[in-house]
Amino acid sequence: MKKSLTEHTTTQEEERIYLLQGLSEINYTGNMNLVFNPTAFKHGVTERDIECAMAAPLVDRLMEEYIKIYMIIGFDLKGNLLEVMYNLEDIANIFHAMKCRREMYQYLPRSK
Repeated sequence: MKKSLTEHTTTQEEERIYLLQGLSEINYTGNMNLVFNPTAFKHGVTERDIECAMAAPLVDRLMEEYIKIYMIIGFDLKGNLLEVMYNLEDIANIFHAMKCRREMYQYLPRSK
């Protein structure tokens, strides 16, 4: 199922800066189609929960060890932390979603 988000375009320079900062070019203000791979639901997370986490992510970053694979950490509808993985071409193909694992906490922003 495809979803369209609000329109926003990025220049190559903006994209380069996002990648250098470890952020994806989406940050969910972009005009991006979302496709849910059936594997995204393997751990019992619903499409609505994934959309909720992606709408206001705490973390949205390029995974350094992969090319074009991004991770979002955000809250589901009940306030639980989720980790969501997707790859990005012309669409965001969401292929993994589950309760956020402790080893992913290292990517969460720290308070000062």
